[in-house]
Amino acid sequence: MADAMEREDERRPVRRTLTDELNLPDDEQLYSIDRLLPHGGNALFAGRYKAGKTTFNGQLLKAWADREPFLGEFDVYPDPEHPVVTIFNYEMSEGQFRRWLRRVGIRNTAHVHVVHLRGLSLPLSLPHIREEVAEWLREANTGLWIVDPASRALAGVGDGNDNTDVARFVGWLDEIKLMAGVRDLVLNIHMGHAAAADKDAERAIGAQAWSAWADALWFLNKDKDNCRWFSADGRDVSVEKMLVSYQAEDMSVALVDVDPETQKRDMLDRKVIECITHNPGIGATRIRNEIGGNSTEVGHVLDRLIREGVIATRPGARRKVEHYLSEDAPILTRGMGGDVQDSNSPSAEDHTD
Repeated sequence: MADAMEREDERRPVRRTLTDELNLPDDEQLYSIDRLLPHGGNALFAGRYKAGKTTFNGQLLKAWADREPFLGEFDVYPDPEHPVVTIFNYEMSEGQFRRWLRRVGIRNTAHVHVVHLRGLSLPLSLPHIREEVAEWLREANTGLWIVDPASRALAGVGDGNDNTDVARFVGWLDEIKLMAGVRDLVLNIHMGHAAAADKDAERAIGAQAWSAWADALWFLNKDKDNCRWFSADGRDVSVEKMLVSYQAEDMSVALVDVDPETQKRDMLDRKVIECITHNPGIGATRIRNEIGGNSTEVGHVLDRLIREGVIATRPGARRKVEHYLSEDAPILTRGMGGDVQDSNSPSAEDHTD
């Protein structure tokens, strides 16, 4: 406790006039994760239920430990003096967490430290508990601290929808960071279930104090077509919405730079092609009924795929027009009926949080 008080005494505010402030040279903006997390910053990672936050955590652990681009897109710059990433796992059982991380295939496993907290109480409101947590992080030589999720870490000491409680809680996190010498922090938080259907609710994360505290806000959402989208903004952070692609075999994640309207069109193409692949000879009315949604849009897609030679037609009984997948359709398209693993397959869904 005496050591903690000494560190407290050393934490003095910097005071100077604006004249002196502006006479100082501007530092180059450095990033711990390129374009996503400013050097020494706090990131709030908000995702809807079952959108894939845990899978993203695995990829962040791997990127940090193995010095690989995060999501295949963003270079990482770990603290050379504190290269370890420590994750506080409040959500998963030890066995499930271990199985998932084994599949991720992290090479430098000594640079990942795990603290299992599911079912345990860690009241950060108590000073001696904060000191103990800081000691854990120091002993592990932690440079990046991941807390998953905020709701469990806050349980019993505050309400995630209350600004006063949240401000107090994130203040404790900052205090622990400073005591432990941790440079960067990523805090996971759940979005509301309304985020899938309501655009205005897409970034709903509870109290405003969450976003006020964070230097970077990462968002992972899943739309009504089961497509995941990742984006980020904040202080010197701006990443436009990108499509998320999962690979079930190694739980890897990649981002695809495609705008939502293009993705919506491609998804409808996929649904029409899959419907015909599984139902050779199907009629136009049944195609529209099977797919649902806007029947006019489905009809336009069907007509276009016929013109492009992806779908072939032939006369059927009672003046019915039968639809088949064309023999000349591209090989990738012909695999869309089930031969190609994609981000919306059941096996990929099984490995997302």
